[in-house]
Amino acid sequence: QGTDEEFTATLDYLTASFPPKINVNRANAAQLTSALALTPAEAAAIVSYRDKNGSYKTIDDLKKVSGVDGSKFDAKKDLLQF
Repeated sequence: QGTDEEFTATLDYLTASFPPKINVNRANAAQLTSALALTPAEAAAIVSYRDKNGSYKTIDDLKKVSGVDGSKFDAKKDLLQF
């Protein structure tokens, strides 16, 4: 048991140290923007590409999206789920 302040501190620590993963085949543009530090245009391009070409299977599939900086995926690769 703990206080509300202790719970908040623990939650903040866990969120910072172990960020939640994001499924790039289910996430909408807003979720991609927030979780992966993408611009709204980049996130929209990812969703559009997915809608036209099917699910992503690897990080290399994400890097095929035109208008998206592939290095952003490398930086967040531990957060990605396919």
